[in-house]
Amino acid sequence: MVLTEVVLGYAAFSVAKKVGIYVAARIYGFDRLYRLYLKSARRVVGPQRALRMGDGVKRAMRLPNRAWTRVRALLPPPPPAAAAASTTATTTAPKTTTTAPK
Repeated sequence: MVLTEVVLGYAAFSVAKKVGIYVAARIYGFDRLYRLYLKSARRVVGPQRALRMGDGVKRAMRLPNRAWTRVRALLPPPPPAAAAASTTATTTAPKTTTTAPK
């Protein structure tokens, strides 16, 4: 019983940490993080190796979006009634025009 609580607590902490890092990266900007990483890596390992390492970092930054795209492809499409209701509300709005007085 205690072991399962520890494992669940560790899993929850691990997921929360990853979500926190992802949110911070979204706020700061992935492009800025990538450029900062390349700038730092060039100083440490040299420009050629930094570019190779940068490709891996770029793939890692794009992985959540690619994974979500694949998961969305597996999900069933939304029901037609919901899709039709959202489009008709915007297309059937009355058109108003304003003319300047003469």
